[in-house]
Amino acid sequence: MDSKRGLRQGGESGRIVIDRDPDASLLIQALRWDGTEMPPEQPVPASVLREFEKWVQSGAPDPRADEE
Repeated sequence: MDSKRGLRQGGESGRIVIDRDPDASLLIQALRWDGTEMPPEQPVPASVLREFEKWVQSGAPDPRADEE
């Protein structure tokens, strides 16, 4: 998630965000504590989780300029 390009490419486990599909997005799974290797130390507040889900559902817009 350090760069716009990295967010879209993903890593060894695949893309961290699947546009418009929160349930398939590894980021959302981690925030939900749902089968990921590196979940947060404690659950995020439900309101924060809903905001991330809405962001992914909207296509995960990233305001950073495209990078090479």
